[in-house]
Amino acid sequence: MINHKHSATTVYFFLVRQARKTEFYQKYGIPDNSEGRFEMILLHVILLFRFLRGSRDASMFRDQVFDVFIADLDRSLRDMGIPDTSVGRRVREMARNFYGRAKAYDEALDGQKELKDVVHRNLFGTVNPTDYHLSSMVRYILVSENFLKKFDFKQIETIYTAFPDISSAIKLQDIDASDA
Repeated sequence: MINHKHSATTVYFFLVRQARKTEFYQKYGIPDNSEGRFEMILLHVILLFRFLRGSRDASMFRDQVFDVFIADLDRSLRDMGIPDTSVGRRVREMARNFYGRAKAYDEALDGQKELKDVVHRNLFGTVNPTDYHLSSMVRYILVSENFLKKFDFKQIETIYTAFPDISSAIKLQDIDASDA
């Protein structure tokens, strides 16, 4: 049986480590600032949540990961020196941002919107990415989603094996990022 609370924390902080890999910022043009890092964390949490659709156990686990995510936002804002009286409001705003991004990525990954547009607006919102940066991140998202589809929820504590190596994912030829 899975210890969901422990696993949720472990999985969430793996997603944070994945989102903070310097390759995204140095090689693929994600803005290396608090907004860029926040957007990358949101992206990885959203990809995980798409994977966790369906079963009751997966849904409960998703809720626990979300609780860890919110607690981490709260702690991070406090660490940045945001006054206690403002933290709650900022966390609620960030949670709204999460739901908005989740909807946009869902629509794009389900074929209702152009993924390139969603990636441009969210991951590169403060900069104008090159075509290479934009198509690389689209490819990473598509390959990551495909890797997660092959993953078994019962092995959730090994989720780190479900995300591909960044450069390898971007170079994979089995998904045409120009179609996204």
